[in-house]
Amino acid sequence: MNNTALLCYRAGWFSGAANAPRDILAGMVATLALTPECIAFSFVAGIDL
Repeated sequence: MNNTALLCYRAGWFSGAANAPRDILAGMVATLALTPECIAFSFVAGIDL
C-alpha cells in the first residue's frame, strides 16, 4: 500500500476528535443492542456463560 491509499483510508474511516462523543455513544448503543442477542444465541447453542 502506498501512502496515498493510507491517507484516503484514514480520511474515510476516522472522523476526528470533534466527533468522538458521537462515536462513543454509537459504540455503546451497538454494544447494548447486541448483548442480549449474543446471550440468546449462547443459550440456544448450549454454551454456559
